[in-house]
Amino acid sequence: MKYQRCKLRLNLPQKLFQKPSQKLSQKPSQKPPQKAPQNLRQQVFSKLMHNRVGRIMAAVFIVFLMAQLMGMKADDPWEQWPETDFEAQALAVNEGDLEFLSEVPDKLPPVLHNRLTISPQSLKDGWIDMVQCHKRLDPVARAQVLYHPRRTRNIRILSSRNVQRAWVEKNSVQLENITADARLCVQAQVKSLYSNFNGSYSMRNGPFLRKFLDGYYPMRMTMDVTFPKGKLSFEAINPQAQNGFTVQYEDNTMNIDALFVGELEIEIYFTDLTGTGEDS
Repeated sequence: MKYQRCKLRLNLPQKLFQKPSQKLSQKPSQKPPQKAPQNLRQQVFSKLMHNRVGRIMAAVFIVFLMAQLMGMKADDPWEQWPETDFEAQALAVNEGDLEFLSEVPDKLPPVLHNRLTISPQSLKDGWIDMVQCHKRLDPVARAQVLYHPRRTRNIRILSSRNVQRAWVEKNSVQLENITADARLCVQAQVKSLYSNFNGSYSMRNGPFLRKFLDGYYPMRMTMDVTFPKGKLSFEAINPQAQNGFTVQYEDNTMNIDALFVGELEIEIYFTDLTGTGEDS
């Protein structure tokens, strides 16, 4: 299952990204000094800062970015923002490396809860029933939750709260006008169970991530898995349990709780108790 890459697009005036014409003080034969390569966020800010309107839009852009990524509440006093170094905060983000967090950030991150049910039929075709709930969604004007187009089917919205409009569009759920303490629950089927050459089974999920431009931000993901009793038993999991990634299992159920930043992919290995090793 490919999880929810929330993409935020800003329609800024094109002229803001054009450098204003100016006369250089150097002689014609001299070349302007070369700058070090910039990442995407730095390029955006560099272009926005070239004129007065750009500087104003940069401030708005950062406020919008922080609202998307840092969980700014809708009722936060606007007066608190002008004294904040928005650019420094925007640049101080994870670049994609997976890092488990032992402590919850001061601003509580969004929570993604997955409830996955493996049925006897899943052992034959690989399709698993999923109920997925997003809590504490970032308050923004537009967002989308994306699913793998070939490994997800029958997407249906079960409920939403503090979201003005939510609808299914192809392999995505589109969200409009999200306010504080928003919640979304979705039902679908995902093809994530596979049989291995030795007769065991693997369930692969992810990547789970919270991303804007080229930066990653903290999130919490929990997963409850139920599998058919007497047919499968839990064998191993990758990554292994550690601080920020707890795993509990008993009989035919297991629970995962992860607090992290970056991209998280999970693979769970099951032993086939029937000995049939049915292909999926």
